[in-house]
Amino acid sequence: MGNSLGYFESNAEKLRSLFPDEGFWHWDHSFSSMLTVLREEQVEGMRDALESCMNDTCSYRQEAKLSPMYRGLLSKLMGIRPEQSLHYSQCGSELILFAAYWPWLGSNRVSIRVGVYNRSTGRAEEGAVLDLLKTIFKMQRGIPSQEQAVA
Repeated sequence: MGNSLGYFESNAEKLRSLFPDEGFWHWDHSFSSMLTVLREEQVEGMRDALESCMNDTCSYRQEAKLSPMYRGLLSKLMGIRPEQSLHYSQCGSELILFAAYWPWLGSNRVSIRVGVYNRSTGRAEEGAVLDLLKTIFKMQRGIPSQEQAVA
């Protein structure tokens, strides 16, 4: 796993570089991933940047074309709705680094969920790999107040 961990780390650092340094990341228990909300001025070009950064992208109505090895991740995220997209990179034989782009209805904000999915377990990755991802993204340990989450 040594080489795949190094590959994972370099991909995660590349992904992190797309987001503002002052961004606030917290843990989303519903989707076992980190979550941040981008405001209008931060949204422009983000979907294209994610597409450039990650190896693959799946958008609404492309789910049927998705390789079976990624369907578990898609299921974990409860599918893709119109305007949403899933950006992902295979990191070794089992780990998938992903970023889900979810625009808010009726708003210029976008939720971004970033996480690691393990194909062999069919679950979000835990342990050292997840800790590394949280460190790279400087994830906050506490849960943000409502004011911080929507500011």
